[in-house]
Amino acid sequence: MRLDTVIDLTKRIKKAYPRLKIRLDTDGLAQLRNRTREVAKELKGAGIDSVSVSLNAETEEKYEKLCSPSLPRAYQAVLDFAKDCRKYFEVRLTVVNVEDVDIMKCRNIAENLGCNFKVRA
Repeated sequence: MRLDTVIDLTKRIKKAYPRLKIRLDTDGLAQLRNRTREVAKELKGAGIDSVSVSLNAETEEKYEKLCSPSLPRAYQAVLDFAKDCRKYFEVRLTVVNVEDVDIMKCRNIAENLGCNFKVRA
């Protein structure tokens, strides 16, 4: 939600510690919130090295039930952001192991997007 702050802090950290690897953990909605910007490209330019996106569910319906997003088409925006980030970064999609989420389907989504996958505790 505070893209400019993330970019500014990343640049400052990279200037002070150029060898430090920086991973951004995100809900994946930055592009949806900043439609006129090229968010993934800007993050790469700032010095982000990798991105972890919270996929959270294997369908839009489950995503909306679990996450109650305030923006329309949030689930598709998460998928699109992950795809866009793959142009610049190693990307990891994550889910929390909760009863209603099909972990294997989420893993397949990640693999189909060319992303790594992790189940969060």
